[in-house]
Amino acid sequence: MKLDYNDYNVLFQPTMLQLVPPLISYLGNEKKLNLKAFERMHTIMSGAAPLGPATANKLLEKLRNPGITLQEAYDLTKLVLMFNKKQHALTATSYFGDIKQRNNVIVMGDSLGDADMAEGVHEPGTILKIGFLNDEGREGSKSTKPVDSIEERLPRFMEAFDLVLVDDQTFNIPLEILSTIALD
Repeated sequence: MKLDYNDYNVLFQPTMLQLVPPLISYLGNEKKLNLKAFERMHTIMSGAAPLGPATANKLLEKLRNPGITLQEAYDLTKLVLMFNKKQHALTATSYFGDIKQRNNVIVMGDSLGDADMAEGVHEPGTILKIGFLNDEGREGSKSTKPVDSIEERLPRFMEAFDLVLVDDQTFNIPLEILSTIALD
């Protein structure tokens, strides 16, 4: 069974989403958006770039849920920073109360520091760490510092993560894992 974004939201009924502005714009324009997927939602966070009021309002009006708060980058910087992604960074937020009883975690990241994001989970159960090892030395990169090749970084990623996806910019494997979990 093939699931799309709407299906995942209906199955897992998240209470919070962290989205980049293009995805918020996509949801605001999506004609087949399943509103049931957003019934339990209380927060949508956007922290990658400024989000225009027209885009934000379009999505909020479409969702017709007055309980949803849309937070932008300035609030997120208190929550998640480049080197502050661990669970305990959330303890002072209302979101922590929502997830405290959830002890199974899927961690996904593209840097070695991301592998530790589940640290501080209250009574941890199963933790699956998925690493995305990409070629950081692609043409067009603005960085001038030398970057280790994928082959040089692979052993460190394999040590830190349970599953390492090499140069895979799709989300197919994590979605398959979620599909399997949802169907069980």
